Amino acid sequence: MIAPLSIAVGFLLLNIALWDAFSTVVLSRTVGTIFRPAHVFDRVGWPLWRFVGSWYRDRRARLSFLSAFGPLSVFLLLGLWAVMIIVAFALLHFGLRTQLNVPSSQGGIGLFLYLSGTTFFTIGLGDVVPLNALGRVLIVAEVGTGLIFLGMIIGYLPMLDQAYTQREVGVQLLESRAGSPQSALRLLRRFGRSESADVLATVLQEAERWAAELSQSHIAHPMLVYYRSQHLDQSWLISLTTLLDSCALLIVSRDGAPTRQARATFRMAVRVATDLARIFGVAPGPIVSERLPLGDFPRLCAILESSGLSLQAGTEAEARLKKLRGLYEPVVLALATWLLVPLPEWIPTVVDEEEDGADLLTSADLGLSSAETVPQLHGRSTQASA
Repeated sequence: MIAPLSIAVGFLLLNIALWDAFSTVVLSRTVGTIFRPAHVFDRVGWPLWRFVGSWYRDRRARLSFLSAFGPLSVFLLLGLWAVMIIVAFALLHFGLRTQLNVPSSQGGIGLFLYLSGTTFFTIGLGDVVPLNALGRVLIVAEVGTGLIFLGMIIGYLPMLDQAYTQREVGVQLLESRAGSPQSALRLLRRFGRSESADVLATVLQEAERWAAELSQSHIAHPMLVYYRSQHLDQSWLISLTTLLDSCALLIVSRDGAPTRQARATFRMAVRVATDLARIFGVAPGPIVSERLPLGDFPRLCAILESSGLSLQAGTEAEARLKKLRGLYEPVVLALATWLLVPLPEWIPTVVDEEEDGADLLTSADLGLSSAETVPQLHGRSTQASA
């Protein structure tokens, strides 16, 4: 009874590990199955990691701790697959009663685990070898699996790094245009004038392509969602929300704004947010805090009006904006809660009145406070490196 059970468990474990690795590394799409260790690992591991990270009171220390989960989860998942494959082949050897060149008194599942481990990692010590034909077939199969597994890792890690780099390039480009921290208000104050309509349309077109690439890479490789930006106030989710806010304002604006491109970028960004929330099982819940209270909308209109972007008059614009916000805000708020990422403000706490103009560089763009200068930032960096 033990031998058939060992064979069944080993065969099942081997199939789960190989299919999960193939689906994660090779297939360029998310595969829905009843049980996948990669999905269970994220669903269980991230809430625990996030819970521990919430203990950190210092924001920088908390974000540094949370940023380690993405890369660490990749290596832990690779190790989990390797352990599953080693245990699976050991159970197959044990169930098929592979004859070894050691006394039977020294046999057991522990010796088969040792044989499987040295075979999978192609160590080839030769101190324990099978004597029967079926055992040798299993050895050859495990050696081939180990070599393929190593090749997959060699190709997979650079691919993840490339996808992460492409995503961060888009985040950096948008931050250079929407300020730091990013805000739709800052973006439209700089590029909302009628003479900058072509420039703004180009920015939105680039952002649409960035959102499409984000969708492709993060749906195919969901662990990239947990890869955080190198700076505290940067995040792919912040950039995505800034795009949605900007496009929503442009859609309800008067003539002169690139509304057609804004609608295209808006549709793409909404689809990205919705797909990612569905993949991670993040359901939009009731909105606890309103990002744009009713009393702030007239102030928002006044700031944009002074920068050359006029919204539609009356309560119609507010109602249309609220309807557009309802298409994405519950989703991005749910993702922000899941990932512990603060969303951008509709009206930044500090609104620089000198921020108008597409070519104007402000202290916020350099990550400086209003009282700091570039030499002071250089001195701060020198002290940090010392």
